[in-house]
Amino acid sequence: MRLQKDKPIRRLWLHLLLVALAGVLSGLSACTQSIVPSATSTTPATTRPEQPTLIFPVQRRSGTCPTSIGVWEILLPLEGGADHIVVADIRPAKITASTARSLTYAAPLAANYASCVGQAIRPQAAAYRFEMREGQIFFRINPQSQVSATIVSKQLASGRPYVFWRAESP
Repeated sequence: MRLQKDKPIRRLWLHLLLVALAGVLSGLSACTQSIVPSATSTTPATTRPEQPTLIFPVQRRSGTCPTSIGVWEILLPLEGGADHIVVADIRPAKITASTARSLTYAAPLAANYASCVGQAIRPQAAAYRFEMREGQIFFRINPQSQVSATIVSKQLASGRPYVFWRAESP
């Protein structure tokens, strides 16, 4: 059972994290393409803020594809669940489908990857999935594998998909 008095503190922390994340994303100048062309697996302990915290390896079916795609994820534990803040390293993105429990963003692939047909998934981050086809990259957030999950906020941060979702125990 959550205490009501904790809400202002959580909101303050969330606001501070969002301000910090927006500052990091707006300061990036090297990431001008739609997706990260190559990267190796990283862990939060060794990742610099300007680099994604999760790397999704691309499984190519045909065409020329990037080796991986990055996602920044901030996890804020709370009693009975966790808040998730997620930003995918694709841009310029737009929302193509949205419900209270799932969301899809689309962005054009970089010209050198326009022929790519493939996907990027990571079992440890099952709520997120990338699909590349027809010159587009689709980023899907579907936290339904969680006990109870709700998308709280969705928007763009420096042209990238930004999602705040909450997982809670019943």
